[in-house]
Amino acid sequence: MLDQLVEEYGPNLSVIRYYTSGYIDPFHSYNPVEIDARIDYYDNFYSPQLFVDGIMDCGPGYPYWEDSIQVRMQAASPLEMSLIGNYEPEDRYAELDITITATDEIDFSDLRMQCALVENDIFFDAPNGVKYHSQVLRDFIPTADGEQFTISNGETLQFQRNTVIDNVLIDDSCEFVVFVQDNSTREIVQSISLKVPDMLPPPPVSVLMIPDNPPVVVPAGGSFTYTGILTNNTDQPQSTDLAVVIDVPNYGIYGPVARYNNIALTPDGFISVDNITQSVPLYAPLGLYKYYAYCGDFPQQAIDSNYFQFEVTAPRGGDAQRWETSGFPELVRNLPGTVSILNHPNPFNAKTTITYDLPQASDVNLSVYNILGQRVETLIDGYRQSGLNSITWDASEYSSGIYFYKLDTGDIVFTNRMVLLK
Repeated sequence: MLDQLVEEYGPNLSVIRYYTSGYIDPFHSYNPVEIDARIDYYDNFYSPQLFVDGIMDCGPGYPYWEDSIQVRMQAASPLEMSLIGNYEPEDRYAELDITITATDEIDFSDLRMQCALVENDIFFDAPNGVKYHSQVLRDFIPTADGEQFTISNGETLQFQRNTVIDNVLIDDSCEFVVFVQDNSTREIVQSISLKVPDMLPPPPVSVLMIPDNPPVVVPAGGSFTYTGILTNNTDQPQSTDLAVVIDVPNYGIYGPVARYNNIALTPDGFISVDNITQSVPLYAPLGLYKYYAYCGDFPQQAIDSNYFQFEVTAPRGGDAQRWETSGFPELVRNLPGTVSILNHPNPFNAKTTITYDLPQASDVNLSVYNILGQRVETLIDGYRQSGLNSITWDASEYSSGIYFYKLDTGDIVFTNRMVLLK
């Protein structure tokens, strides 16, 4: 249940699991001192037990966990946080830069900044039948006591944390979770997380897929559409293969359902393709799928990948007979040469103005996505007049990196890249 909630809420939900010492397992025995310290802090006496932001004991009743999370998410926080970092895989050294800003009056008496390292996708055949475990606490940096601090409305504080990730941990599965907690009441005021793979320099070529109408729910025999983006992250020409495969429930990986070889990318350029259509055959089993795109020298070496989920449901509809992808060869275009929407400055810190030209008045949706394809903000969703229009995006609460903004007028979709540098 908790894994499903983490998948559903994405970056809006940070989770740390502390395993009790009820029996010998590799989770508790890795760092029993700090795990026991947190379990004692919460007066935990049964398992599973969910604490939402430290103050809501949701008990072991899985059906009530999501309701509790939704209730707590309605509570406004007086703090904003940003988290960026660098990771050197050769020496396994991680550097974190943490920013905490007070945007309202602070009524907490004993604030502590905590920095935790968790590991995901650990295989262990547990007695309860669960084989893969995520958000498992590995370490507090520097200790489980955290760092006490004070902050006033309008003030910004900077913290830095450095650590070496233990060789027994899989660095690609590790994630840093930083949170601020009132040590006396146990209330967590704000949190943010950063996965170790996102701390690495970008690959030479990266791939991104943005579904048009998330969450994607489609009947067998129907289809869904999305935008695909290939980006050259270097100042040299690049050539890459692109392949799309599908993780089918109770079957495994199927495909490639689409494959394109030797796609040329100009220096610092990208190719964006809108309205790529994926058909879902009538024989597709019902359930939750993952839709993957890989770029690189496929299948020998994939240098980057991206995915989103879609669900096949009853009743069945449409008449598609096979997995078929259409749209890429017909619609591919290099937006830097024909762009009718741009932002300035680019790169920027921390505000940029997006200007677009509408040939006629229409309903407009302008949204910003991170490099994982997750929507981070909707800037415009409504009717706009024809001609030049502009809007400023304030990205001060977001971490440095590559972002995409997507303009959808119903008839035309434009996607562009921008770089936030702090």
